Amino acid sequence: MSILSQLELVFGVREQAPSPDGVNWHAPTVDLTGAGYPGFHWTAFFLTPAGAERYRSMKAIAWPDSCVACGRPVKAARTCQEVRGFRPVVWKGRPLCTNVPYCDEHAEGGSHLAMSVHHTRSLTSVSVIAKREEFLRKTLLQVQRDGEHEPPWLTFPGALPWIGWNQGTNEAWLDRAFRPFWATLSASERKDYLFRWQAPPDWAEWLRSWE
Repeated sequence: MSILSQLELVFGVREQAPSPDGVNWHAPTVDLTGAGYPGFHWTAFFLTPAGAERYRSMKAIAWPDSCVACGRPVKAARTCQEVRGFRPVVWKGRPLCTNVPYCDEHAEGGSHLAMSVHHTRSLTSVSVIAKREEFLRKTLLQVQRDGEHEPPWLTFPGALPWIGWNQGTNEAWLDRAFRPFWATLSASERKDYLFRWQAPPDWAEWLRSWE
C-alpha cells in the first residue's frame, strides 16, 4: 500500500486540489500541499545495516528524542501499525514500528504519523508522513548518525561508477543515504573508509570527484 494511501487511512483525510507548483520529491522533506494534502510533510530514508538489523529484530527505528506530535521530550513509545481498508471501514494490519516517540499528553489518542517500510535484498527503506516537518528533519539527522552505509559497489553489485545512477532505487539510495553519509566524513575518515572497504580504483576516483 502506498504511503499516500496510508496517509488517507491513518488521518482520515481526502486528497484536495493539488497546488499548481507541484511537488519537489527530491527535497529532503516534502510539503505535500502540492500533492493535495496541505498540512502534511513527507520524507524517506534508507536504514544503515545497523539500523536495518535493529528493525528486523525489534521493529525499532532511530527516531529523535522528541514527541512526533508536539516536539516535547519523549515519555512513551507507541506502535505504528499498517492500516488497511476503505474509510469508514478500516482495520489495523501488521506492526510497522514499535517505538514511535510521544510525550505524556499525546501518548494516547489519535495517530500523528503514517509510514511504510519496503525491503529489497540488501536495503530497507522507510517513508514517513507527519504534520511536523521539524520532526522529519530531526529524524533524517538521527538516521544519518546511526552507523555507516556500505559502499555502492557492495550495495549494488555489478553497478559501475559514473553511469546508471540517475534512476530508480539506485538514485534514491545515492541521494538519500550515501551522499548525506559521505558528506559527514572528514578527509581522513573518507580515506579510511575507502581503505577498509577495499575500494576498487574506479570507485575510489569517482567518490573523490565529489569533493
